[in-house]
Amino acid sequence: MELKGPGREPRRTRLLLVEKLPAGTEGSPVERNLVRNVFQPDWGNPMARRSDRLAEMRSMQIHEGARADRLRLVAVAHDGRGRLRAIAQTECRE
Repeated sequence: MELKGPGREPRRTRLLLVEKLPAGTEGSPVERNLVRNVFQPDWGNPMARRSDRLAEMRSMQIHEGARADRLRLVAVAHDGRGRLRAIAQTECRE
């Protein structure tokens, strides 16, 4: 996870490993998103600070039963008042 650019640092940031479950999975008639893992970086750690950005690199466990082809990462950042400041998602490839 890397945050770049000017502005205030986010108060709370989380990285979610999400599996997109298609309709019909486990008998559900609708598509769903299942959070498989959560990581909350410690931006107060001096190792996370690199010039004009905050960066954290860690591996996340993929739980047994999760399908890698349906996984993606979702990053969510809130400010000190709990307001959403940024959200981004990506897809994981095998």
